[in-house]
Amino acid sequence: GSASILVFEFWTHVSTNRIVTASLTILAPTFQKTVVGPMKICSMPYSVSVKCLAVFAALLYFICIVSAYPRIDARCSACKSIAKELRIRMDREVPRNHLDMRHRLDGQGKRYGKVIDYKVSELRAVELLDSLCGSMKSYSLVTTNDTASGKLVRHWAKFEGEGAMDLTNSTRPAKHEEEVRQRQLESFCGAVLEEHEDDLSEAIQAGKFEDTGVIEAFLCRQTTRICPLHPPEPQPEGAAESAADAGAAAASAAQASIKQEL
Repeated sequence: GSASILVFEFWTHVSTNRIVTASLTILAPTFQKTVVGPMKICSMPYSVSVKCLAVFAALLYFICIVSAYPRIDARCSACKSIAKELRIRMDREVPRNHLDMRHRLDGQGKRYGKVIDYKVSELRAVELLDSLCGSMKSYSLVTTNDTASGKLVRHWAKFEGEGAMDLTNSTRPAKHEEEVRQRQLESFCGAVLEEHEDDLSEAIQAGKFEDTGVIEAFLCRQTTRICPLHPPEPQPEGAAESAADAGAAAASAAQASIKQEL
């Protein structure tokens, strides 16, 4: 009943450009009833009230981040695919002449205006981002056996065209499922670009993407925060087992402490 209406209203009001506003508009009455009201009635201690507010704020932030983009498996890998395609486009660019914007004539019949370097022009940014998501049809959500961890990992991989990966040790889904996944990736790409087109355009014009690897960090870690801000560092052999043993020992000590208190 009320929960269904709440969800429906939320998704009706949400657009990629108004996600925070919609979240606050819909969730504010619920917060008033479920959190603020009980606090007044039960006279919660200050410390408990602060914790409740912190949890609610974290939940609201999580909803804002997750709901901004369509649901998709392997989100971080999907974002990296977008960054990879933009990198490929930039690497295969053909040098262009400066843009001559001197289209007007002064009183003496001479042209005046600006001559803009194509590399820092808005036109270049538009051409690089235009139809970028169409390249997502060359990607598939594959399953690969990670030799380092010995686990099966699902990630997006390019199977044809420039920058295609060797998928000898990977398994692709059936054709119908793969086509559905590709449409999901294309939709995800469209949402990301719509939300952050200005950020990407400004970065391109500022020359921030000239170095390899910068686009992925900028788009997936700093701007969208879809991927962890700091990727985990590779552990030396045996470190994972040592960490697991340490964690188990800490858990056992905590349980023993609790039993003593009881």
